[in-house]
Amino acid sequence: ALWSANPQAITYDLNGGSGGTPTQSDVVTDADFTTAVMPTRPGYTFLGWNDGETTTPANASYTMPATAVTLTAQWSADPHTITYDLNGGSGEIPTQSDVATDDDFTTAPVPFREFWTFDGWSDGSSITEAGELYQVGLTDITLTAQWARNYSTVTFETQNWLSPVVASTAQGSGAEVPATPAWYGYNFIGWAESENGSPVDVPVIPITSDKTFFAVWEQKSLAGLTSLPSPDVITPHALYERTVTSTWGNHTASIKVPAGALPSTFQVKVYTLDDDDYAANALGEGTYLISQVVAWSDTAPGTFGNIQDTAPNKPIEMTFTSPLITAGAKVYAVLGGSSTLLATATINGSVTVEFSEDPVIIVEAGPPIATTPVPVTSGTGFATDPTTPVDFGEGAEPRVVSNSDESAAEASAALPRVEISGPQEIDVLVLSGALLTVALVLAIIVVLLKRRRSLDSHRTSRL
Repeated sequence: ALWSANPQAITYDLNGGSGGTPTQSDVVTDADFTTAVMPTRPGYTFLGWNDGETTTPANASYTMPATAVTLTAQWSADPHTITYDLNGGSGEIPTQSDVATDDDFTTAPVPFREFWTFDGWSDGSSITEAGELYQVGLTDITLTAQWARNYSTVTFETQNWLSPVVASTAQGSGAEVPATPAWYGYNFIGWAESENGSPVDVPVIPITSDKTFFAVWEQKSLAGLTSLPSPDVITPHALYERTVTSTWGNHTASIKVPAGALPSTFQVKVYTLDDDDYAANALGEGTYLISQVVAWSDTAPGTFGNIQDTAPNKPIEMTFTSPLITAGAKVYAVLGGSSTLLATATINGSVTVEFSEDPVIIVEAGPPIATTPVPVTSGTGFATDPTTPVDFGEGAEPRVVSNSDESAAEASAALPRVEISGPQEIDVLVLSGALLTVALVLAIIVVLLKRRRSLDSHRTSRL
């Protein structure tokens, strides 16, 4: 019998590969043909042509079976390295074994970075959350941690009627200090971390969560006074005048608050200082009789200790009475190291001053001390005339800071003179007018000398 081999069809399947699908003319049974060239597929390696049972390389001899055949490309996915970048985070860097093209894996858990929130792993084009599946592409992968800065609300509470300042501040950094607030009658000292705390350097304190800073204020009337005695307290009245008088020996200091000068919710506090340190530091050397601080503020709930001037044409009045006060003695107001003349005594024994602004510190000074002091017969002090002792009164004693009349006069002349406006702390110095007495005595002596010289000349002419 004669047999003729039947031709069989050959078909190619690229199985994901790219390029044109190879073609092959029919081949009879048991005849050989050469398989097609290697196709391409990104991310994969070609393994050969498979007929369902065996795999034949590209460009290799293939014996045709007794039936039509389909040769399917076989591929092996390429492995890719996976790298993690914490991008500022801390802790151990995650690791991942190689993953083949088109395979997926679970991304690493959330890393840590102080003051930042993790936003996912980025491959440069997309972001995958921690713990989610990620499908590998055709290349090696670097997954970089993405972060969002944490912000906290920082509130600057003024502790008065001024509105607080609220700002958003990046955690881990210091807050930006707002503009210095202003409050009539008060000095702003700084910001504290608690309502009654001490000022801190705000920018160096790292913000880790929402935080409030509190303004620290100092009433101007009390500036520079770290220790105060118990005050006399005056409660103003709408219909009645209020007065407080301090007495020691033959000396008095009386303060009068007119009716309606201040609201009845205010308190006027009068402090008599125990020494003349403040006066000496502010005004220089001198002989000081009294230093008084007058300060007032609102005590009503919700007013935060607000300060205001007295009502128009209703100033507070202070009168000092002392045998050490002579006509020409001066009263000075001192504010922040500067001074202004507040009043001059026109009679012996007393002087009165008026003021409408808080605060006022009054410093009353007696006469200068003689250069050659002599004991006195009454009280404690020095006489300005060796034959005339000064009686300071029982229990009275001037507080001596200098024993030089010249230095006291120079200190008085050197005092700067400024206008007083706004809330102030005021020192008042009452200086003696004794120099006027000395000048008068010198003038009398000169007149007597001239008269004697005239008489002598007249006698000579007669001879």
